[in-house]
Amino acid sequence: MAIVKTGQVTQKAPENMKMELSSKQTRVLKAVCNTLIPSLLAKENKEFWQLEAEDLNISERIQEAMGLQSPEDQAEFRMLLQLLGNPLAGFIFSGHWLAFHQLPFPRREKYLQKLANSPIVALRKGFNTLKKLSCFLFYTDTITQDPNPTWQHIGYSGPLTNPPSKPKPIKPLNLKEGEKITCDVVIVGSGAGGGVVAKELAEAGKDVIVIEKRAYLNEADFNQKEGDMIANLYEKSGALSNASGSMAVFAGSCLGGGTVVNWAGTIRTPDYILEEWARENDAPDFLSKEYQKSLDAAERNIFTNENAVAHNKQNQKLKVGAGKLGHNWKNIAQNIKEDPDLDQRAHGYSCFGDQHSLKQSTLVNHLEAANNNGTRFLVGTEVQKIIIEQGKAKGVEALHTNALGDKVKVTVRAKKVVVAAGAIHSPAILIRSGLRHPQIGKNLYLHPVISASGLYKEEINGWWGGMMTLTDNEFTNLDGPYGFKIETPPAHTGLIGLSLPWASAKQHKEMMLQSKYMANFIILTRDKYTGSIALDSQQKPVIHYKLHPYDRKHLLKGLKEGIKIHLAAGAEEALILHNQLMEVKTDDDAMLDRALQNLKWKDNYFNLFSAHQMGTCRIGGNKKLHPVSPEGETYEVKGLYVTDCSAFPKSSGANPMLSVEGLAHYLAQGLK
Repeated sequence: MAIVKTGQVTQKAPENMKMELSSKQTRVLKAVCNTLIPSLLAKENKEFWQLEAEDLNISERIQEAMGLQSPEDQAEFRMLLQLLGNPLAGFIFSGHWLAFHQLPFPRREKYLQKLANSPIVALRKGFNTLKKLSCFLFYTDTITQDPNPTWQHIGYSGPLTNPPSKPKPIKPLNLKEGEKITCDVVIVGSGAGGGVVAKELAEAGKDVIVIEKRAYLNEADFNQKEGDMIANLYEKSGALSNASGSMAVFAGSCLGGGTVVNWAGTIRTPDYILEEWARENDAPDFLSKEYQKSLDAAERNIFTNENAVAHNKQNQKLKVGAGKLGHNWKNIAQNIKEDPDLDQRAHGYSCFGDQHSLKQSTLVNHLEAANNNGTRFLVGTEVQKIIIEQGKAKGVEALHTNALGDKVKVTVRAKKVVVAAGAIHSPAILIRSGLRHPQIGKNLYLHPVISASGLYKEEINGWWGGMMTLTDNEFTNLDGPYGFKIETPPAHTGLIGLSLPWASAKQHKEMMLQSKYMANFIILTRDKYTGSIALDSQQKPVIHYKLHPYDRKHLLKGLKEGIKIHLAAGAEEALILHNQLMEVKTDDDAMLDRALQNLKWKDNYFNLFSAHQMGTCRIGGNKKLHPVSPEGETYEVKGLYVTDCSAFPKSSGANPMLSVEGLAHYLAQGLK
């Protein structure tokens, strides 16, 4: 389990029971890990090539990660291991009547290659689950050895600096079983929506309580270790996906929410998006002067700055390639204060929390301001349901983990309730509370992302410097308001490891050694077609989302353009992150089209990501089509408000943090 040390306190990733496996299932899992990442002979970098997954106890780390998943997901994982342990499956996939762990390495490798490209989607899902977990954990783990023994060979430095000694200004409440507290407004969630509303209401003199289901970490906890920080700052420790397993979903989960881990890009909601929201959803407020003033206020509050960070090598390659192709590109404003004395490489770690307090998350901005005005905080507290009496919201019931680690039931009574738990959890809370509007949980937009990597002669080191400082907007309006942006991610070893194709163990290790020479572009698509949120047997949210052919067409167009940008920028070749490994050296349109058409683009053949979740409790003027009014209040329950990205009528078409903060600021004025 990932551990973060903070002075006298040791904080852990969410407590979970390690998923129990039978002895045979454990043997199978260890064999899979050591097949994906085996010990191999080599003339150079012998130590790197000799390392295998179980040298870092990766199977045990996987069991810990699976302990965070639902009982249904755990049962499915056990069934996968049971299948691999069956000699009949061994015969089908290897030609030998042996369980997976009994096969020699070459047979095991071919077995996994067949799973990766199986026509059966469940088998491809199983392969990708094992591959992503194994490769992410192997290249990030520092529990067995610190620093991770692969880093020196890859050329990755790991953390640049140690966390500062900084006290925590917020002192969360510590409650006992059955305790009841009262306030004017209780806010569920502390990210771009909840944090802004908390600041606005506290400054207006309201008695506010903010509830966050995960921990309160600050600069003293942000140790710049990818494995630790993703475990402690992301939903399900970074292992969240849609139900089919075809899309990895990254969502911040800590005090400050997604603003703590986002990539600092600050993009104002485009005017054509606001016009669409207003026109199609009977919501003229989006076109008002007051709404524009709220967007202005949001920009001021987070010190939006176009000059804060210089372009790193990845962004430079995007700029050069897009420029040579005549594309419309522009700098992305950053919510980062300038510090000329800071080593600019450090900005690449602020997706793991910013040690230097320069990134203006709600944690260091809005929540501390709210705290200074008397706001109280409940962290490690999961809201079970909203208290509704005679059609009005009167507070929440929650499960609170107190200072002793005990989980206790608590009640917060309030005059008004604000739900800002994100597009995954906000609808789940409303559904658990008995709201029945048929559109709650529907209209889930995810801005699906695919990636194109370029291999250059020079070192790129995509893990350092400004994370996302430039955007290619040439294809934003490819089909009316739909299209894609091309941007860059902060690419550390874990994200690289889980993303790179695995066609063989040798190939994957070779690519990891080349990763410092890779620049990575993401194609971020504004999706037209939607998914939904439902509840599982434990009343927890499940993401149902299948990429529509319309949106897939835009993604593949973006992938082709990303490849052309890489080659125009001087890449020796481009990589398509697909189970069917393909390296591209041509920018000829016809040849690229044929190459892409020869690949399979169904679920789990390729890597698909989402870092933006929107729209599951959408705002609008039609009560039948919208669960939430233009004032942010639910139509079903008075005094119950939704003020986060779930309230978007449709997707924002751009990185949504500023859009959420502008919406939350606007709705907060009415709440006052």
